[in-house]
Amino acid sequence: MKNFNLFLLWVCLLSVKVLSNNSSIAYELLYYYYVYKMEWESEPDSSRTIATGCVPDSGRSGMCYFDEFADYVMNDALFSDNYHPDPLTDHTSTPTADSVAAINNAIANGKINSARYDIAHLSEDLHGVTSMPDVLDYMLHAANDAINFGGVDQETMENAAQMSAAAKTSRGPDITAGQLAALKTQFPAIVQDYLAFNDVFDWDATFGAIDDAINSGDIGAVVGNAYKAALTGFSRTFGNPGYGYKVSDENHIAIQAGFTDTINQITQGVNDMIASKTPLASLSECSSDISSSSDSEKRKRMLVKNGSYTGLRKRAFAEIDSRSGLSGKRKRVLRLKMASEL
Repeated sequence: MKNFNLFLLWVCLLSVKVLSNNSSIAYELLYYYYVYKMEWESEPDSSRTIATGCVPDSGRSGMCYFDEFADYVMNDALFSDNYHPDPLTDHTSTPTADSVAAINNAIANGKINSARYDIAHLSEDLHGVTSMPDVLDYMLHAANDAINFGGVDQETMENAAQMSAAAKTSRGPDITAGQLAALKTQFPAIVQDYLAFNDVFDWDATFGAIDDAINSGDIGAVVGNAYKAALTGFSRTFGNPGYGYKVSDENHIAIQAGFTDTINQITQGVNDMIASKTPLASLSECSSDISSSSDSEKRKRMLVKNGSYTGLRKRAFAEIDSRSGLSGKRKRVLRLKMASEL
């Protein structure tokens, strides 16, 4: 199982029609589709919440194919007019990264500068939710609920994590641009004289250039070491008020946090599934890059907090509905409100 390097950061805003990133929206739709598929693989119809209004074409019953799902969730006439899905790679329940092409072509050909998907079409429970981290948190709850109910295919889970990771990667250049701008604001002399940057930061070369300047006498050791300390501390100050970041930079970083949690927890769900099929003596340890506690435990605690965890493979729907006074579809939006208060 591939391990992902993760980081945690927070909060951003978006409109009712969720503003996405044109370079990442196709991967976001692929991730959402695999959560949608998880619900179909595991949960009864009354408990599904993702894209419940999506109706398959040609009189088929059951789950929508990816192209049908994407068109439904986008809910945009300009997108639909320019969306020409491939019958093999898009009109399927097992889409891959190949499905990105048709979506990107629709956005480009339709001259859609800021692609948006319809939040209410993604889930009726999300109506009125305006925070993108809350949207991603909701989707992660849906994925965890399906995993804990049981029956989700391992490949579906792996695809969800992979598409989330691809969406996160696609947003990387936006964050890098914000970080570079903030560095120039905070440390103009360091950036001008020593920073090694060619689309990505080369910190080894940067610190090496500072060391060379110290050794050659161009700068004193005190100044050079202060430069290195400033750069080392930059990752802890970027995104804090007064340190040269913009709101748009904060928004990009905040969305990454949701994808980080998604990758971490769904990947751990796969690890749990593998562990249940593997003799204990043959298992290797898998620890989080962020905390000493396992992601499996974090996933459990999150679900306990939101009233939906009763075991690794199962969930007490009746108890939840009884406690909340609801029947039929669960109103996960209440969980989002609960989470925001804790």
